[in-house]
Amino acid sequence: MTSYTVTALVNGIPSGISSIIAAPATSSVNTIVSGLTDGTAYSFSVHATSSAGSGPGSVPSTPVTPSAANVPVMKILVSGPPSQNPVPAIVSYEVTVTNTSLFPVTNVIVNNVLSTTDGAFIIVAEPPQGTCTASGAGITNVACGLGNMAPGQVVVIDVAVQMQRAQITLTSRVTANDVAGSSTTFKEEHRTTSPPGTPPPANAPQISVPISGNGVPTSLNPGQAGTLTWTVQNTTGIQANNLLLALNIDSVLTITGVSATPNSGSNPVTCNAPVPGLINTNLAICSIASLGGPKSAKPVTVMKVTVNIVAPNQTNLQVLPTGTVSFDGIDTSNPTSTITLRVH
Repeated sequence: MTSYTVTALVNGIPSGISSIIAAPATSSVNTIVSGLTDGTAYSFSVHATSSAGSGPGSVPSTPVTPSAANVPVMKILVSGPPSQNPVPAIVSYEVTVTNTSLFPVTNVIVNNVLSTTDGAFIIVAEPPQGTCTASGAGITNVACGLGNMAPGQVVVIDVAVQMQRAQITLTSRVTANDVAGSSTTFKEEHRTTSPPGTPPPANAPQISVPISGNGVPTSLNPGQAGTLTWTVQNTTGIQANNLLLALNIDSVLTITGVSATPNSGSNPVTCNAPVPGLINTNLAICSIASLGGPKSAKPVTVMKVTVNIVAPNQTNLQVLPTGTVSFDGIDTSNPTSTITLRVH
């Protein structure tokens, strides 16, 4: 025999969903059938294919109902000190990644972003398996490729950060694929370390500059066009100067354009052309001289950046484009917003 085909049936009728398995060397083999609908009852039949053609299908199995609770799910936890005194100092974080499901996962990637206002940087990120991108002076974004993780496996990445005198935040995000190549769910966590008793740098405001992201649509067909929009606003009445919005967009998405508002006047938003970023991403950076300020000055308080994208010609994918805000000050809100897109 050259292969076996597992066909999913709904009420005894082929659903169009199947999985092909190479002839195993042993008497038993497992496979994952992707594309099933949560809550729908399926039975399965198997037929063999050889050089002589395809054989008859087996008697359908007992129906089973898949649940979203059974798909591979990654858990991530960022632990570290909530405060540090004295400063400057080296701050250690542990990024703990767990495959909480009964299924193996592949292509596990952890993206670590450090938010800083005064030159803090990631000294090193050390995983027990896989590798991380370069770290050192000036580096605030390090991605670690962990490879494969078995069911229930736990991987701890040690991250050392050179903290200067201002508050820092480490945000870590994990993505992965199941063994069929479909993207799993993702998780994102962050940890902020503050310097008690130490004033922030001169003229560095401590304000909330929230960011939100939205995809239209969030469920795409292969080759379908869509848009990703991030909105950053500052209504505190205090200026956020030299604001940057860094967009990390999965490289499987084709970027056809980047636009921003406001795009004219004395204080426009400008965006550079996307360039290759860290593992499996493209990077676009948009900036504005200042966002928000006293109402009497009639400042720009909201900026929007829209990225036009086209989905890849493949199915069963989840992609997670992310925007991260930084400015000359301390952001008291989470500086990162991730959009979840699925390609069916």
